[in-house]
Amino acid sequence: MPAAKNGNGRIEVRKTYKLYIAGEFVRSESGRAYRFDGNINVPRGSRKDLRDAVRAARGAVSGWAGRTAMNRGQILYRAAEMLDGRRAQFVELLGSGRPAHKEVDEAVEALVWYAGWTDKLAQIIGATNPVAGPYFNFTIPEPTGVVGVVAPEHPALTGLVRRVAPALCGGNAVVVLAPEETPLPALTLAEVLATSDMPAGVANVLSGYRKELLPWLASHMDVNAIDVAGCTPDEVTDIEKAAADNVKRVVKVRPGEMSPYLMARAMISADRIRRRVRDLGRQISEVYADIDTPLVMVVILKGATVFAADLLRSLTIPAELEFVSAASYGTGTSSSGHVRLAHMVEGPLVGRHVLLVEDIIDSGRTVDVIAKRLRRMGPASLRLAALLDRPARREVKVKIDFTGFVIPDRFVIGYGLDYAGLYRELPGIYSLT
Repeated sequence: MPAAKNGNGRIEVRKTYKLYIAGEFVRSESGRAYRFDGNINVPRGSRKDLRDAVRAARGAVSGWAGRTAMNRGQILYRAAEMLDGRRAQFVELLGSGRPAHKEVDEAVEALVWYAGWTDKLAQIIGATNPVAGPYFNFTIPEPTGVVGVVAPEHPALTGLVRRVAPALCGGNAVVVLAPEETPLPALTLAEVLATSDMPAGVANVLSGYRKELLPWLASHMDVNAIDVAGCTPDEVTDIEKAAADNVKRVVKVRPGEMSPYLMARAMISADRIRRRVRDLGRQISEVYADIDTPLVMVVILKGATVFAADLLRSLTIPAELEFVSAASYGTGTSSSGHVRLAHMVEGPLVGRHVLLVEDIIDSGRTVDVIAKRLRRMGPASLRLAALLDRPARREVKVKIDFTGFVIPDRFVIGYGLDYAGLYRELPGIYSLT
């Protein structure tokens, strides 16, 4: 039978897709393949292929974790360069058009973003712990180990990159199950990683039927964690049961989420915050229902602004806004103990009912200093509303009239709270330590 020819009259050379295991492109051990679209043959990985991939990842993880953070970042950045250089190929695989170009852009940006995170994880997640002795005590993050990644079907490229990149950023090795219905972007991404100075075995990509591979990945005793972004709820339930045998971590995040969601532990969800702020607004409105003048909300900048805005909208009584600026953290994760006031309220407070609004009560020094200044301005009453109360670090006695949540001794970010000015935009509260 004569070979098929393309529109230019040349013999058409069709691409052969292969698994990527231990730095090599190999056919499935069983020799089987499947056609996800009825036309293109894709290798149908077997349990043996999965075991080989896990073995390769286990052998590579110590060397990858032992590399300097800077070097891991350089390799991830190189992967972004190679992906961007093959933009036309990925756009074609993703169906062409503006959405395909946007997805490739997002995948490249994700790789660059995580490349920049490699040398910052220790500072963000680690901590210096106070001890009663002439020595230092540190908390230092360590890689999880071998991470299985079940890639989401959509978006096929960005969804996978946003699952693989944080694991590689943290010094882990990965075993990826490509999307069953859209495997080509994942298999082609393996070619990008293979030409990005990525050590053999650090990233392994398999295609095949999920029902044949997923149970073995979930139960494999040498896999330390599994990201289930591409799984159905029933599959997640089965994975959690299988993972319980070796205390395997099951990572459940939406395909679009990026760090610090993957680097910090969720503490209070956005929904819980919304409900609690609404309750606080009702309580405050009842307490001040009979006052003759609008309530004056004095907001402590900058952390309390998000909380204060939502709280203001939840009130059923008139209210005015004033602001004070104070700081006691700088760029660290523990209070410096020194309170610096940069700005006080501008309007007169004599005879007015004042509600001081703070994001978190920690040592208590900040609100203590501000409250003393406010009382000298002659208000009719002064009360305190705080989103978070962390009593474990209290140094000054503080009465909180309206409390959102009481939290343990953890440094938190999100919903207006920051670390070195970052992460205020997060909708929930996350713990960094």
